[in-house]
Amino acid sequence: MITPALAALILAAAPPPPPDHEALLRLRAGDEACALLTPVERSFLDIVLAQLRDDAVVAGADEAMLNRYERAPRVVGCEDPDLHATADAHQMRLNAQAELTQPILPGRRQSWTVRPPAMAGRPGWRATQMLGDHPAAFGLYEARGARAPALALRAEATAPRAVMVMRDPARQASPVDRTIGGLRPAPGGDPLSAWGAYAGGEQRFMANARLAPNIAEHLAPAGGAPAYGFTFPDEALNALAALTPREGVRIDLVRLDGRVTQSLWIEVGAVRAALLLASEADARAAAARAAVTAASLASASSP
Repeated sequence: MITPALAALILAAAPPPPPDHEALLRLRAGDEACALLTPVERSFLDIVLAQLRDDAVVAGADEAMLNRYERAPRVVGCEDPDLHATADAHQMRLNAQAELTQPILPGRRQSWTVRPPAMAGRPGWRATQMLGDHPAAFGLYEARGARAPALALRAEATAPRAVMVMRDPARQASPVDRTIGGLRPAPGGDPLSAWGAYAGGEQRFMANARLAPNIAEHLAPAGGAPAYGFTFPDEALNALAALTPREGVRIDLVRLDGRVTQSLWIEVGAVRAALLLASEADARAAAARAAVTAASLASASSP
C-alpha cells in the first residue's frame, strides 16, 4: 500500500511504485551485509523507511511493536534476485527524483519544493515550504555563495525578532499527539501543531539576523505588502530535519516586549528528502562543471 508520505517521493513520471515495507527492510539488511547502495541511495532509503514508520504511527501502530518488527532478523543472500530487483527499483526512484528540475514533495498539509541552484548570484531558495495561507515561506536559501535557513514573509508591520520552537529529542524522545486522537483541538487552532512536545520538552532557536530587503523581496511569496525576514543558525535546520515527518515546528514573531504577534507553522514532512535532493543536484552540477572544464583543458592542450 502506498501511504501519503511515501507517495510524496513518487511522481507520475517516476518508475513503478515502491515495494512494501518488508521488502525495503530486507533491502536495508541486504545493504548492510552486501554494500548494495551508494551513501546517497542509503540515505534515501532511510528517509523512505522513516516516512513509512511515521505513517504507521499516525495510523495507530504501537511504536514498541514497530521497533521489534524493524529489528527482526531478515536473512538475505547477496545474490538474491529479489533483493537486487528491490535495490534497482530504489535506485531508479531516486534517479527519477534527482533528474527533475523542481521536485515537489507533498506532506499531509504543506509541501517542500526543491529548486535548482541560484544563477549568477541571484538570491533564491534551494528547498522551501510555503506556510499555509500566510504570505510566508521557510527554507534553505542561497545568495552570493552563502546559504542559511530563513523565513521570508510580507506584512505591513514588521516584527523585530523571530524564534523557532520545536521538540528537543534530548528532553522528549518522541512526539506526542496533543489532540489525543482528535479529542482536543490542535494548539492555536493550526492542525500542524497536533504532533510535538510538551512545553518542558521544547528547544528554541533565535533568528540570528534580518534578511536584507532586496533578498527578502526575492524570497517572499508574491504580494502587495512589504517583504522582510530572518535567517536562523544552521543548527535550527539540522534540528528540524531530525524530527519525525508528522511534527509541526512553530516560528513566533515577537515584539521587543516579548509579546508574540503571530505564529507560523512548518510541517517537517519530507524535509530530509528535500535537502538530500538539493545536495544531489549540487553534486551533479559540480560534476557537470568539472566535465566541461576538463574538456576545455583537453581541447586547449591538443595540437
